[in-house]
Amino acid sequence: MKIVHPDDVPWHHDHPTGALAFKYLLRGDEASPENFKMLIARQDGDFYTRRHKHNFDQIRYAIRGS
Repeated sequence: MKIVHPDDVPWHHDHPTGALAFKYLLRGDEASPENFKMLIARQDGDFYTRRHKHNFDQIRYAIRGS
């Protein structure tokens, strides 16, 4: 596992909509079925996605905003 400080990591605009930016803070082994990641997300523009499901668990916590 690699742990980094948020100030040392750039924002990545790798979401398909381009409206979200991410800072990846923790990452597990991508080849492992027990993989994990922890990130900070920022919304940079209008964002909409239709209802969908993922094949992984998510925990979301709003730091600021509605």
